[in-house]
Amino acid sequence: MHKNVSFIVFLSFVLQIALIFLFVDGKILLAIGALFGLVFFLYTAFSIDETFLALAFYISALPMLEYLGNFPGMPIGFTWYIAYPLFGLLVIYWIIYLCKNSEVIKFNQMDIAVLIYLCAMSLALINGLFRSYDQKTLLYDFMPASFFLGYFIFIYSPLKHKIKWLYTILLISSILISFQFISAVTKYKSMIVLFRIVSKHIHIAQFAIPFLLLTLIYSQSRRKKIIFSVFLILNILAVFFSQQRALYASTGLSILFLTVIFFYTRRAWIKNNYTKFIFIIGGILTAVIVTIAVLQIITKGKFVITLYSRFFIFLNLNRLSSDSSWQVRWREIKVVLDDLKHFWLFGKGFGVSQVTRFRYVTQITVDNSYVYLIWKTGFVGLFSFLYVYFMFFKHGLIALTKSLTTDERIFVITALVNAAGLMIVAQTNACIATYRFIFVWAALFACTEVIYRKYCVAKS
Repeated sequence: MHKNVSFIVFLSFVLQIALIFLFVDGKILLAIGALFGLVFFLYTAFSIDETFLALAFYISALPMLEYLGNFPGMPIGFTWYIAYPLFGLLVIYWIIYLCKNSEVIKFNQMDIAVLIYLCAMSLALINGLFRSYDQKTLLYDFMPASFFLGYFIFIYSPLKHKIKWLYTILLISSILISFQFISAVTKYKSMIVLFRIVSKHIHIAQFAIPFLLLTLIYSQSRRKKIIFSVFLILNILAVFFSQQRALYASTGLSILFLTVIFFYTRRAWIKNNYTKFIFIIGGILTAVIVTIAVLQIITKGKFVITLYSRFFIFLNLNRLSSDSSWQVRWREIKVVLDDLKHFWLFGKGFGVSQVTRFRYVTQITVDNSYVYLIWKTGFVGLFSFLYVYFMFFKHGLIALTKSLTTDERIFVITALVNAAGLMIVAQTNACIATYRFIFVWAALFACTEVIYRKYCVAKS
């Protein structure tokens, strides 16, 4: 109690100082930012749990600063100047924890796979340093890759007991992202089709949609099902407003796959409650039709036109080669791989870039995760990366054969579907190779590994 009172008194003092600076210099954002930073540091001091979850939220919930223009009125965004020092602080806390506690570290195939991947990324960093590339670009390449260290931090710390906390944080992030996209669309005026909202953090929906659907399938709580149904609609709308066709495809396949799971796991109930099941299906279809009709009215007819314009390529796959976006991306990839025989083993190293004559900008990534890895890290990096995913899927599928709890089954399937969907999206961007969300994906891998070890390793 005394500690809490002291903290409140101290916080009040800091607030008064901040207000003085506020009125003297007029730097309101600086004062508020400094106060928030101080409170955050005090709250998370030496805590791996709070720091890890706070970083996961910061990484997943906010758009990059350069994308803030797509979200009118949004005052804050993601920046590496905050995220990476926070990650460094997390690593320090973890090292202190390992020194003070007897955490049992037993490397298995998955751990070794992640370690090999981190070594390959470090090799790409050294390669880039020897080639004297631009230091900023080199760091921009390496920082996301190093986030995979979060896998070890999660498994070998008290975080392994807080899987539900991580999933809840990511779900909250997806809801906030949904409101960001919906708000952005309502503020932009367009003539024929809805304005495309571009941002990388929409990829969190690839996690949220399977998580929400699986909860609807397995949960016995009617109240929870109603709430999660609303969250599901919000996330689907956000995906639509992003107008990312690869995300459309991965989301559609995820929904189709989980629908099959629903029919399989509930086949006995469907057979015994056929009339009720037909009524539910009819209600869902009615809700979809009503939602589309309402959106058509709200957008003054632009919703269906936008939907058709983005799905047109799926309805006419023979025209894929004539799609301007596809042509630009493929030409850039061909340029990157033009002299592959000279760098196929170790790549050109982190920091390499090129000026693309198709978009007239300096290009430090290409719109394909696998080509990006070949370009920067060679086949050594690509195969080490794919080996991590192979071991993840292997352990995840083995875990599903065990007698998991309902929550654990939801966690594992969500992580598996998320990874599979992202590997599809990765054909059109660098989402699993270099984006900041590697921290989140590594955490989901760790969650699955924790559950796998609980049922498979402990009994061996």
